Amino acid sequence: MKTTYLTILTVILLISMQMSCTTGKSVSSGATENAAITSTQSGKEVAVASEAINIADTVTSTDPKPNSTDSPITFPEIEISPPYEIMETSFTERGDKAESLYLLIPTVDLSQRKYVTYIKNIIKKLVVYSGYSETISILIFDDQASLDAIYLNPAASDLNIPSHFIAKYDGHKKGLTYDYNLTIFPLAPKSNSYVTSHHDMIRFNPFNW
Repeated sequence: MKTTYLTILTVILLISMQMSCTTGKSVSSGATENAAITSTQSGKEVAVASEAINIADTVTSTDPKPNSTDSPITFPEIEISPPYEIMETSFTERGDKAESLYLLIPTVDLSQRKYVTYIKNIIKKLVVYSGYSETISILIFDDQASLDAIYLNPAASDLNIPSHFIAKYDGHKKGLTYDYNLTIFPLAPKSNSYVTSHHDMIRFNPFNW
């Protein structure tokens, strides 16, 4: 009887041990699967976040012409300006007798629209950083002869001038009212298709640039 009883106990213990091992394996397997699922989900989230960043990067542009074929403006370019020289100063060009500056810059590559950004940078340097009055006009040329012609006669009709009279900025401050306008290619004759198509009037405040 004792032998039979011991045999039964031994069998019961063996069965219990086998069941315990099986349960342990199941728990371990389940944990591994859960970890794998979590890892996969995290990977997907990272991929989605990365894709969102890439999309945001590709749409950044400060070009006022939405159909421009030029590449987007990068951060360093938002601070870059071409070398410029103030060639003439006038207090008779404006009706309010405020100062007008006549600037000469290197020849502009008209196949690129980034020159608009560089023009804005020049205006910001003069008005914001160099301390010129907010009530000012800034005329920008990339040709000395064209600059001289407009300085001597604002109504000059030389057809060579429009493509070299790159921009004109007009700032007016009266009390709390501040008007500011940037005109790209102020003279836009129909005889020059590029100048006509890229003539642009921009509401531009250098203090918000």
